[in-house]
Amino acid sequence: MLDNTRLRGELVHIHRTLSGVAAGARGKTLIDDVRRQVGGTTAALLWQSLFADCLRVAYSAAAADGAIGDDEVEALYEFVFSAARHYAGVLPTIYGEFAAIDEDSVRVFLDRYAADRSLFGRGATRHWPGLDLCRRAAELGEAEPLERYERMMVWLITAACQIGGVTEADPRWHGRVDELDELRR
Repeated sequence: MLDNTRLRGELVHIHRTLSGVAAGARGKTLIDDVRRQVGGTTAALLWQSLFADCLRVAYSAAAADGAIGDDEVEALYEFVFSAARHYAGVLPTIYGEFAAIDEDSVRVFLDRYAADRSLFGRGATRHWPGLDLCRRAAELGEAEPLERYERMMVWLITAACQIGGVTEADPRWHGRVDELDELRR
């Protein structure tokens, strides 16, 4: 079971700090790239960027063997429930029906995410919008979001790989979790 309380706590802290950066004079352009592609409030776009990164990690590990099993759905349910609400709020034309999901609709949401080529979908060309924002904040002089993000992702990758049954050192996973290796670097 993914510790959604821990994850949410880390995300809240990173979000709060990024919000402070975005509200400052130097950070006014922090989310301009995101806002040009997807409308929304600063708070919603920051949340969405962070949730997109976490969902990419969870999905990559769970789907590494080619299928997401019932046990993986159960272990990720609370997190996917939270993520789906954010996706529905920011991208209502694609995800609006997922404002509230149950265990039966988790798979439908994950399938929609897997086919999505927009900024926050699995097929996005920029894989880590949350990381990009944390890096930009660090460039503006606020390193804390990036430091917390890095620690959170190390934990999240390990937890998601346990849920997905992925042993990163095992050669059979080579090529299937490259994105996670990319993020670690």
